[in-house]
Amino acid sequence: MWSAPSAPTSAGREALFLAETAGMEPMPWQRFVCEHGLREHADGSWAALSLLLILPRQNGKGSVIEIIELYALFELGQNVYHTAHLFAQCRKAFKRLWTLIKRTPSLLRRVAGKPHSTADQVTITLTNGAFISFVARSAKMGRGFDDVDLLVLDEALFLDPAMIEAAVSGMTTRPKPMVIYASSAGVAGSVQLRQLRQRMVDGDAKLAGFEWSADPELVRRQIKAGTFDPLALEHLIPSNPSLADRRPGLVTVDWCAGELGELGLAGYLRERIGLFDEDPAEAKRVIPAAAWAARAGALFAPERPVAFGVASSWPNATETTIAVAGWRDGDLVVQLAQVDRAASPVVGRGTAWVLPRLRELAGDYDAPVAIDPGGPAGHLVPDILAENEADELPEIVLLTPTMREVGHSAKELLAEIDGEMPRLLHFDQPELNAAAAGAGRRTLGDLWTFSRRGEVDISPLEAVQMAVWALLTHEPETVPEPQALTPTGTSGLERVDFARMGF
Repeated sequence: MWSAPSAPTSAGREALFLAETAGMEPMPWQRFVCEHGLREHADGSWAALSLLLILPRQNGKGSVIEIIELYALFELGQNVYHTAHLFAQCRKAFKRLWTLIKRTPSLLRRVAGKPHSTADQVTITLTNGAFISFVARSAKMGRGFDDVDLLVLDEALFLDPAMIEAAVSGMTTRPKPMVIYASSAGVAGSVQLRQLRQRMVDGDAKLAGFEWSADPELVRRQIKAGTFDPLALEHLIPSNPSLADRRPGLVTVDWCAGELGELGLAGYLRERIGLFDEDPAEAKRVIPAAAWAARAGALFAPERPVAFGVASSWPNATETTIAVAGWRDGDLVVQLAQVDRAASPVVGRGTAWVLPRLRELAGDYDAPVAIDPGGPAGHLVPDILAENEADELPEIVLLTPTMREVGHSAKELLAEIDGEMPRLLHFDQPELNAAAAGAGRRTLGDLWTFSRRGEVDISPLEAVQMAVWALLTHEPETVPEPQALTPTGTSGLERVDFARMGF
């Protein structure tokens, strides 16, 4: 997986030419990273201010760093800081780069004397004043990077966010700054690396990101089914771009077999096939992110009959959501309804608008409405029952689940999302996505239901929970033939125009 901003030119070829002059033989994947990661705008500035490189060890990640460091130091005349979690790693990186320089006369004669070494830092200085320093990261070093043009953060899985913030902020006045983050897959505490990776996934316009790893969902399914082969090439090749090169010192299948016994399965998944350790925050998440993302893609509203669910935010019902559930071509389609018939939001303030809107929807679609009487929207139940007594108003078929039914409905909804045969499809609505991501669980006797994991409002998910429960349990006296709600159009795969879809 990779993502990089576009730009008219790239310094990649110049950097690669210099590396070859120094005796390096870049592999195809290393060339790809340099050519796309070193793109430049017309004014010469970097298109990407950050370059992210994530792949398993022993694949040549350090060589990419050396290619860029040589170019920054000798061609651009920049100041470079190469940092790592431990100074031992910094010293290794220094020795590799210094070896390249010493064996290249055209580079060595531009060095001002021997490298300067202290207990915790090694520096190579050129005759023009440019330098590269190799130093271990520490909590106190962030403010010392005000003279840096290229900051290399090797072993980025161990980054301290506060230190990085201080270091990067000091680079803002430099004419052509760049930060390189290089790492193998993250461990449980790799907060900064996870955020950087997400920026790559999101296509951040200021980050060039490159990752090699096995397909996490394929591995997950195979482990669950008992068919996972850790040495299968379908896992090793996508995660180890240097596997086919067979150069000395690089990864081989035989090496992988030995690693498996030494690392154990969890360590092997991370270190060799590039899968991040489970995020502690994700571990508390009830609906897996990958499963929820896989259920996006609904294009059309459900067919009749449908059911509605209502839920409000905790604790004071400051926001309320109406959701609809129904079937279409065998899929269980769910959607958040508009606050009104216009192109309005799907989450409304308070509850004053809810009853009029429910009567519109229930009247138009002859559909039941489910509300958890024990939830924040429970105060609507007596209001609906009271209005149902008025002859001039259409009756709302109200369903109120018991506590046990609430528990069973949560389990059923999760099965429709992440079970053996999931059927649910959603429209990738941001409010519902946020609710699914923010939902934890709380116990209900010997059952459970959804609860907030933080400050996220999960009432959109709870409204879907009620709508699905109503659809699966309510048996209308006469079930009409399926009838499409005839949407008049959509705006494509990325965004769906919900106001045109009947809700």
